[in-house]
Amino acid sequence: MNTEVIYSYFPLWLQNVACNYYSHQMTKLRFNQEFFSTLEWLRESQFWSEEKIREYKEEYVKRVIIHAYDTVPYYNSLFKINKLTPKDIRTLEDINKIPILTKEVYRNNKEKLISTTINSKNVYWGRTSGSTGKALEYGLSPNTIAFQWAIWWRFRERFGLKFGDKHLNFVGSKLIIPKNQAKPPYWRYFREQNQYIINMYQLRKEKIRAIVDFINNEDIKFFSGYPSNIYQFSLLVKEAGLSLVNPPQIVLTGGEKLQNFQIRAIQEVCKCRVLDHYGFCEAAGNASRCEHGRYHEDFEFGLLEPYNVTRISEKEFTGEILTTSFINTALPLIRYQVGDIATWNLEKCECGRKSSVITRIEGRVEDMILTPEGLRISRLDGVWDDTDNVVEAQIIQDRIDHVVLRVVKGENFTKKDENKVLRNAEMCLTSKMNIDIEYVDSSKMEKTAGGKFKAIISRIN
Repeated sequence: MNTEVIYSYFPLWLQNVACNYYSHQMTKLRFNQEFFSTLEWLRESQFWSEEKIREYKEEYVKRVIIHAYDTVPYYNSLFKINKLTPKDIRTLEDINKIPILTKEVYRNNKEKLISTTINSKNVYWGRTSGSTGKALEYGLSPNTIAFQWAIWWRFRERFGLKFGDKHLNFVGSKLIIPKNQAKPPYWRYFREQNQYIINMYQLRKEKIRAIVDFINNEDIKFFSGYPSNIYQFSLLVKEAGLSLVNPPQIVLTGGEKLQNFQIRAIQEVCKCRVLDHYGFCEAAGNASRCEHGRYHEDFEFGLLEPYNVTRISEKEFTGEILTTSFINTALPLIRYQVGDIATWNLEKCECGRKSSVITRIEGRVEDMILTPEGLRISRLDGVWDDTDNVVEAQIIQDRIDHVVLRVVKGENFTKKDENKVLRNAEMCLTSKMNIDIEYVDSSKMEKTAGGKFKAIISRIN
């Protein structure tokens, strides 16, 4: 029996104890002294001159490359094969000499990408959302986590928010509130972060009035979370004829592409501005909106490099995003191919920041599974947790109450792995969904007309 199942049997008071214990551990990791000192520095660095920014980027590119060459087996071998040394990388442009790191190469060489100077016990391990197939495992050094949260809080400060402001976070499939809970509260409170949590399973017609009443009785400064979840919340509020009499100051999203139709629906219900930031679990780069709505490269954290550039005009061009991590010494990524396309603009931004300006990011948009209960579930990476013997995977919905888990088996795949996948799927979906497994080879995995893989395909949406 896994931890989430055990947790679901706890009485409410014990769930709150468990939540706040977890919150305490996360607070120590995210919001320590390093976080506050980094945030103070970031408030100043965001207004550096172009010259100073370039100097910083070149310095950190050199640092990362030396560190990778000296301590990361994959990069040491890569450099030798390509007859390169760290001395060959003198400018930002010289980084083009280094071959691109694809997700396939990453997946096949994960152990070799870990720095030999890092104690694995001090590395935070997690998994990506799996938007390009089976999730990738990533590792972060503790300072990376604090630095990344400082970047995100700088972004929040631009819109008048302060650390410690009460906020509501709409999370994905984490079962902090058991999905079968029939009575309020459909939320949990993390005291140290002054944060309420609600997961997507609680966003249901029969629960929405209680959720709205709760929000209206709280002084919640902002909402955060996946745009698909906040969008679902907004649709339910509107359909129920309810309103937020105490709306948030702003809605900030991340983790998924924020769509224009989502913005419109959320703004109508929340009566405030809706903005997103760009980043990813591997923590190799980030871009945050400014007051004028443009993304700015968070250059302090990592390099966002345009690749396969197409010129639109004298001042504007598009390209794939390659990222190079500056902070993560545990598993440094150099010229990592994220799979997203962005539009860069060379014009100066009215906000006064001199870092690279990105006007548009075309992130991958996953399909959603629609359940008989009316839930829209988009992030289903939990289905593949602890399933190392699954080589590739895809979820297909062919009926409102039926999904097929399409799986490419590894050599050591057993009945135990199959049972694990099914249990995970049952946890991530709902009791009214029927689940089957179909074993296929890689050629049977569906792709878009452009040749891109989709982790979730719904034939009924």
